[in-house]
Amino acid sequence: AVYDLGGGTFDVSILERFEGVMEVRASTGDNFLGGEDFVEALIAHMAHRFPALNQRQTEPALQAKLWREAERVKRLLGQRDEAEFSVEWQGTSFTETLFAEHFESLVQPLLKRIRQPIERALRDAKIQAMDLDQIVLAGGATRMPLVRQLVARMFGRMPSMNLNPDEVIARGAAVMVGLIERDAALEEMVMTDVCPYSLGVSISKRLEDGSRRNGFFSPIIERNSAVPISREESYFTSADYQTDIELEIYQGEARLVKDNILLGELNIPVPAMKAGEVEIRVRFTYD
Repeated sequence: AVYDLGGGTFDVSILERFEGVMEVRASTGDNFLGGEDFVEALIAHMAHRFPALNQRQTEPALQAKLWREAERVKRLLGQRDEAEFSVEWQGTSFTETLFAEHFESLVQPLLKRIRQPIERALRDAKIQAMDLDQIVLAGGATRMPLVRQLVARMFGRMPSMNLNPDEVIARGAAVMVGLIERDAALEEMVMTDVCPYSLGVSISKRLEDGSRRNGFFSPIIERNSAVPISREESYFTSADYQTDIELEIYQGEARLVKDNILLGELNIPVPAMKAGEVEIRVRFTYD
């Protein structure tokens, strides 16, 4: 299992190595969760404790000061049980001693969000945590003890400590380049990957009462499909004599597109005919 918690994103991948092949069995994550969210939790706590610091929303200089101090405190709490958060603004000093236990309580909502992709990746790979040979940490945010403790609790063992989480991505990229260049120093290895999120379009559906509702997600490539992949689905016009179709492309797993991520839009002209008489075939190709 590769557990990658960077500054702004979180990814979990389950890989299997056999007979010269490294296969990604499952990959999932959270595009809006990272080490920066732990920093923001500290800043929000200080702003709640000292209302004068709420000026940060209109004072970029104050926000920058708070960010630097929160980052420092976050790192210190990874090495000791307490740290002092201190910021001076407009002649006033705002100081509080923070303890590791208090910090953990502040970030409980973030730790809960970390658990969900881990559980989903194991479920998608159809394996138990005990079946894993190794857990590899990537990204500087994994240095936080509370993150490592969460990983250890979920996987039933401590993650590997022999790789530097700040360097592991760069090392992996270097190995991939070596494999592509067929460097003699590396044994032959084939890497297979998957699509980490479902990709699809927004459609409308006719409800039981006869009315039509927009905004449903229709996946074309399902998450964890092996790449390269090409898939096609057919859709039909929903209004009489419409002359174009607005095709909205989304990424995500939610039933409604409002809960997924909009990647782009295509406007496609169609013949003006009665509803349902024009078929549109949509093909997604992912390499």
